[in-house]
Amino acid sequence: MGAAEPNSMDIPVVYRKSFYDSKLMGEIDKLRKEMIDSFITQDSLNSGAVMELSRRLDQKINQYMKQALIRRDEAR
Repeated sequence: MGAAEPNSMDIPVVYRKSFYDSKLMGEIDKLRKEMIDSFITQDSLNSGAVMELSRRLDQKINQYMKQALIRRDEAR
């Protein structure tokens, strides 16, 4: 007989991916691409558009890292 499939309770909290994580990672990836495209278009890292996208990207990355810390603490 084959092994039973693991359920989400078998996976430590720190490694579980939630819908929120997937959505947040999608937003991070979208902002990163927008920032790169803006840099290419503006040909400057100091342009207002690039700086604004960079700030928004930083905020999303900080959100993601806070969630990762919460999951890590829950796993303990």
